[in-house]
Amino acid sequence: MKTHTRLNTIEKISQFLNIDLPTSSAKAARSRRDVFYFGKELLEMLPPPKNKAPVVQVAGTNGKGTVCYLIDAMLRAHDKRTVLSVSPHVYEVRERLQVNGQLYPERAYVALCDEVISAARILTPAGQAPDYFAVQFAISARGSVEQRVDYRIFEAGIGGSHDLSNLLECDKKVSVVTQINETETRSLKDEVNSTLRVIGEGTEIVALKQECLENAAPKGTHVTWANPGDDYPADNLSIALSACAHLAQRDGWQFSENTALNAAELVYVPGRYEKRRLKKSTILMDGAHDATGLTALTSRVAKDYKTKLPVVFALGNGKHLRNSLLAIKPICETLYATEFFNNRGYHTRQSYDSVEVARTAKELGIDAVAVNSPERALREAAKSDDDVLVTGSFYLLSEIDPMF
Repeated sequence: MKTHTRLNTIEKISQFLNIDLPTSSAKAARSRRDVFYFGKELLEMLPPPKNKAPVVQVAGTNGKGTVCYLIDAMLRAHDKRTVLSVSPHVYEVRERLQVNGQLYPERAYVALCDEVISAARILTPAGQAPDYFAVQFAISARGSVEQRVDYRIFEAGIGGSHDLSNLLECDKKVSVVTQINETETRSLKDEVNSTLRVIGEGTEIVALKQECLENAAPKGTHVTWANPGDDYPADNLSIALSACAHLAQRDGWQFSENTALNAAELVYVPGRYEKRRLKKSTILMDGAHDATGLTALTSRVAKDYKTKLPVVFALGNGKHLRNSLLAIKPICETLYATEFFNNRGYHTRQSYDSVEVARTAKELGIDAVAVNSPERALREAAKSDDDVLVTGSFYLLSEIDPMF
């Protein structure tokens, strides 16, 4: 392979992981199975784990990231040391590896990334880049076993039986299942099957009680059902409470629901109903990125705001555009259609063209303008000091973040 720039700063690490690596990896077009076995080989090249702390694996269609953050906060409120790994990250790559509520130390993270990436390059055929998902996972997995912790909370990623989270060596595991919904590319039945393949057989399961799951859990599993609430936030809270109560009962420590609820009130989840200030405007930022998530977001916004809002919107081009626009139509005053990563050349994650989004929105009866720069779109939307909603993708949020 070619000589590589030494990855010795967090900026160089971020550049490689978020731009250079996805660009090259996209050309390889590896299957989930290939990614899984590449990740397995990669972990086997690294030093053996120093700990095999219990794993909380969080799977499902929607709410995985939020439930991970809630479980992490509730466990820490009960004096448990934790590692938290979520995907994707929103503003900072170290969101993927947090220890006891703090981002992994920068200098240690750079060294960790260098170790994993160097091993990945050895495994990779000449002319190709290491796989993006496997490398990101291996960094988090490797970092998690370097810490003395009580629990490791990992969000499932690519799905199916070859989900990388199934490579984690651990003494005990509980699989937590969040909301399961039909998506743009998979039916409800397919989503259920994919989730069940993630968690496998013979595991402990804590799951939101859903009709699609009640008769589908694999034989030999122990299922603890979390009761659904009135909306998505209530569902997520119920799942997290049930998961922590289950861990306490299994592992022999005292669980306090009041302590857990108090911790949940203070949880900060990057890019989920997050409020910022831009001059006199409140900017509501949420990474809902499909019709299901946007429908839930619309319901919450409608409860909190009496009037419609200007909406800055960009959507990944693998999503269903018309359904996503229809989902936000009830709370949209004017849609400022924009794009993400339009200044980075080829990238695995591309958005719909802003002109196409604006045209489709107008066909659906939504007032819309195309502004391909996210920064300019937000300034246009906030020019009258109105509150503004920014949504459609976590990648859009990451592009806008430097404005604050």
